[in-house]
Amino acid sequence: MDIFKCKVRLGGSVMNEVEKIAVTAPEVILLRAIHGGDAVVNLKRTGEKRAEHAVERDRLAEIYGERKVIEVFGPGHQALPTKVGGYSDEDPSVLVPSAEDIAANIATIDEPDALMA
Repeated sequence: MDIFKCKVRLGGSVMNEVEKIAVTAPEVILLRAIHGGDAVVNLKRTGEKRAEHAVERDRLAEIYGERKVIEVFGPGHQALPTKVGGYSDEDPSVLVPSAEDIAANIATIDEPDALMA
């Protein structure tokens, strides 16, 4: 299971941020469900740990409430996610679009009717 450090914007507010360390992948997902999809910022993977799903589920239920854990992840017999969807260790600000992406964008600009479809 991936482990992260991050900041959580409580209720999505940039005026109320809490720094968290040793946050598991399921906890990141749960925090997003509670505070909003863009409330977890500066997400950095810091490691990985082996964790029993039942133990992690109990830990999350103790902190965030069993009802919320079941609402987000389903009943207790279902395994928790071990990764955060869409997360990459790559810094997105330094990623360069591929030639195919650039060509597709240029083709769209050259065909304004395609934008209206």
